[in-house]
Amino acid sequence: MSGIEVVGIVLGALPIMVNGIERYSEGLSAARRLLNPRRELRNLHRAIRTELQIFRNTALLLLHRIATETEVESLVREPSSTLWKAPGFEKQMRALLGSSYLVWCEVMADISSAITEISIDLGLPLNKV
Repeated sequence: MSGIEVVGIVLGALPIMVNGIERYSEGLSAARRLLNPRRELRNLHRAIRTELQIFRNTALLLLHRIATETEVESLVREPSSTLWKAPGFEKQMRALLGSSYLVWCEVMADISSAITEISIDLGLPLNKV
């Protein structure tokens, strides 16, 4: 899977994680509330939402440099879109990022792996990650 395909997966999975953390936060037992984990979960939830927005903004800036507005909207709306796998798409992203491309792909793979692990821990459906 190329780095650009992973971006699509991450864009689709992060909102699911945010929702899962919200549900987990709301469902804590009374005994756990005594130790104030709600505050920690709220902080974690806020941090993930912040990172999601930073990631989304960065991805949109990159996508707008290599795709039309219609394509960008489709890519964001449908993370499993076939546009992510278009032959020229990866080539354009590689040209845009230059020597940073491989590192960027590694980071995207790490993010995807972390999302999968967190999704499993939170009991979220993996078919949407």
